[in-house]
Amino acid sequence: MSRFFGSGSRRERSPVRSISGGGSAGWRCGVAVALVAGLGCVEQAGAAVPADFTWSGASSLPGWSTAANWAGGAAPSGTVGNLAFPALASQGCMSSPAAGACYESSNDSSVTANSITVDDGAGYAIAGNPIQLGSGGITAAPAAADPPRTNRLPTLTLTAPLNLRAPQSWSITGGPNEPQLLVAGAVTDPGADPLTISLDQPVTLAFANADLGPVTVAGDGNPQDGTIQVGSVGADGTLSGGALNAAGGAPVSFTRGAGLFGLKGTTGPVSMAAGIVQVGESDQAGALAVAGGVSLDAQSELFAYINGPGTTPGADYSQLSATATIDLAGARLLLGEGENAAGVCRQLHVGDVDRLVSASSTVTGRFANAPDGATLSVSCFGSTGTQPTVMIAYPGDGVTATVLTAGTPPAPTTTTLTASPSALVTNQPVVLTATVTPGSANPDGTVEFFDHGGSISGCEAVPVAVSGSSFAATCPASFVAALPPSLSATYRPQAGSSLAGSDSATLAPAVARAPTTTTVAASLSTVGLGQPVLYTATVTPGQPDGANPSGSIVFLADGQPPGQGAAGSPGCSGAPLFGAQTTASASCRAVFTDGIGTRSAAITATYGGDANFAPSTSPPLAVSVVGRPASPAKTTPPGGAGRAIIGRARATATTADVVVTCRGGKGQRCTVALKLSTRERTVAGRIVSATAMATATKARGTERTVTVGARTITLAAGLGETVHVKLNAAGLRALSRLHRLPVTLSASQWTSRDAGRSMVRRFTFNALARRA
Repeated sequence: MSRFFGSGSRRERSPVRSISGGGSAGWRCGVAVALVAGLGCVEQAGAAVPADFTWSGASSLPGWSTAANWAGGAAPSGTVGNLAFPALASQGCMSSPAAGACYESSNDSSVTANSITVDDGAGYAIAGNPIQLGSGGITAAPAAADPPRTNRLPTLTLTAPLNLRAPQSWSITGGPNEPQLLVAGAVTDPGADPLTISLDQPVTLAFANADLGPVTVAGDGNPQDGTIQVGSVGADGTLSGGALNAAGGAPVSFTRGAGLFGLKGTTGPVSMAAGIVQVGESDQAGALAVAGGVSLDAQSELFAYINGPGTTPGADYSQLSATATIDLAGARLLLGEGENAAGVCRQLHVGDVDRLVSASSTVTGRFANAPDGATLSVSCFGSTGTQPTVMIAYPGDGVTATVLTAGTPPAPTTTTLTASPSALVTNQPVVLTATVTPGSANPDGTVEFFDHGGSISGCEAVPVAVSGSSFAATCPASFVAALPPSLSATYRPQAGSSLAGSDSATLAPAVARAPTTTTVAASLSTVGLGQPVLYTATVTPGQPDGANPSGSIVFLADGQPPGQGAAGSPGCSGAPLFGAQTTASASCRAVFTDGIGTRSAAITATYGGDANFAPSTSPPLAVSVVGRPASPAKTTPPGGAGRAIIGRARATATTADVVVTCRGGKGQRCTVALKLSTRERTVAGRIVSATAMATATKARGTERTVTVGARTITLAAGLGETVHVKLNAAGLRALSRLHRLPVTLSASQWTSRDAGRSMVRRFTFNALARRA
């Protein structure tokens, strides 16, 4: 199991990681991320904990005071319980890094929080006013669906002051994607209360400036996992200092394999039980100063880098120093050789004396694997050639390493990555080829292929083989347009080889949406009015195997959307797709609601496409529709504008029957609106007349026109139909006994060809209701 830590190339030495960043906080990141101000609230220990709030990030503005940013549409204010920041499901939020503003969260109000829970795999940058944090502390853990992070980018960034107002525990959980938490703002505890930090699985928690009470850091029992980092590497490559209890001098204790990673900075007194202290990394020597003493145990390790020739601690080699006694107590000493930007080990100078451990008081105990005068090798990850050796000595107040042999660095190699074809569509097979150019010998070993910093499945260790006049390894793959690939390859020589490993440049081939084919089928080929028929659309991608089409289908009958007289189910206008291995399908159930005679309807299905697949429309499917029987057609002259002819009207006590005929030419349609009305005359609210004629002999009253029935019908040219217009309550009242009722029948006509005007004809008939 490798014990070589540090950041160097993408090839990680160990889970003790360096968090890098950029911007005013001095953190360097391989991928740009917004480092904004931190959280802010006030809470007194023991205060009542009111409502909890969950971030949704729905607004384009990141402020906490924006209600749309919180589930339920209510923003937190005053004293609150827990503030939850979960993984968000939208495509922009889930990309790596997040493409939208949904993970940018800024406390622009005054909020008091008892606790904070965050998905630390989702890329949150939490900003704003300071927060005073209650006894609930901080819980950060990644969700299973969190995307891989690249270049050790901190997935959770807190940049504003945190003021701890009660004893509390923090729980920080990592996982396969190794989430990391960067606390870039000052963290203080005026009451010097104890803080317990639990680190579970590979995860790094970095402090820029924290002055607290006693801090206890517990790992998960695996010394390769959780790490506390002090200091960072700036964007220009220079080290930025960090501090953990440096001012107040409260102790920092590490148990259960938790590690301390010092780049440049100061801590309070350190005690280490079965953990790792790493100083420096492969491309930067480090200097970790302890304000107080250092105590290791026999299950602990100190890892230090010698980065080049010279005698300056923190520049040429790493150094752990303390203002009090350093007790080694039988721990192990591991040494690493620095690398340049190309991953080639640096050349050391014979005779250089590097002071790896320095105490203002004394150094007690010895390293179990390095007694006084012992010779140790200085290892370089990926290095073949001859490793340098040093002699270990204990002058009383420190530990020195004198370079005995400089070693022989391996010959450099070059790795070039290509893709064939270079322009792709979603799911299209592509072959990635990593060509390794040898130095002084033929390359051997393996190549690992990466996409967005994560290994491509099945291509983690592809052997290098002769390919024509070159040496290469290949990897079959496919990608999607929604997440264009960012590809690279790393060559790793076999142990004992004289060659150095090498990384390719990043390759980003274009990936377009794949074409699709949509077909539609119906459960019935002949259907009557009101009879349900099931339509099923199938979308087949041009490049199957891999991602499936998503989205929805719009079904049309004769070009009309559902609900407009052709087909009738609201689900037909956006039926969701459900994917299979190579296809996706959607269904809807609909009915035909109108029509006369038998006709053919054209059914089509249109797929709207998604981020990976292009839209497509099915060929029309013919369905035979059996409508109502047609009324006998009257003889009509050919051609001309269609018009409605109102036949003789007949009234009963409940209905009025009217024969309506369309006299349009071939292919024309007439829409006729029938409206029955009567004029009522009332005196003191009582009907005294229901006739079209005024009566001067009666007391003066009020006249009004009352609609007693209505009906609209559309007819094809040359067809006629008897229309039954059912009378409403007013009509029944008007046709009651004691009255002879002249009823006015109005017909309004619109035709498809007569664009000039509408035709209206009015007819009057008398309806007589007999006495009972």
